[in-house]
Amino acid sequence: KNHYFWNYKKGNIPDNISISDFNDIFDFFRKKNLYDLEIKTGPWYDNFNSQFNLNIFDKEFNKEDCYNLIENNNNTTFLFLRYEDINKWPQIFNKVLNFNICLTNNNNSSEKKYNYIYKYFKQNYKYSEKEYELILNINYMNYFYSNEELNSFLIKYK
Repeated sequence: KNHYFWNYKKGNIPDNISISDFNDIFDFFRKKNLYDLEIKTGPWYDNFNSQFNLNIFDKEFNKEDCYNLIENNNNTTFLFLRYEDINKWPQIFNKVLNFNICLTNNNNSSEKKYNYIYKYFKQNYKYSEKEYELILNINYMNYFYSNEELNSFLIKYK
């Protein structure tokens, strides 16, 4: 049943997909998502902190400025951003790094052949209670987002 994903990766995207095919896609995604949330995503920043000899959780994320600068013991400064604030990144880079950047939008799912699959998936996939619970308890989710923000993100998929 997971042959759909193999074909999609190779660019072989069918013109239509049945509801039962989507149920297979939802099941595949849920299994992968649960694995990623439990094994990969949850401890990601713990591994990052260990690797770079710092702890991002020692300093509250500045939600007003939409970024944090944290320096480790080796005098290396790290810039932490949230993807949701991508429209503010040029101003942040200018302020923090003193240079201008221009972000271009050239990888739009709406322009891809798989657009209808992606759109249907986003509109119809619902997190399981286990996924919801895991996401709410990931340390960096609580670092970067308030409870209200988390709930507003997750409510779309519950």
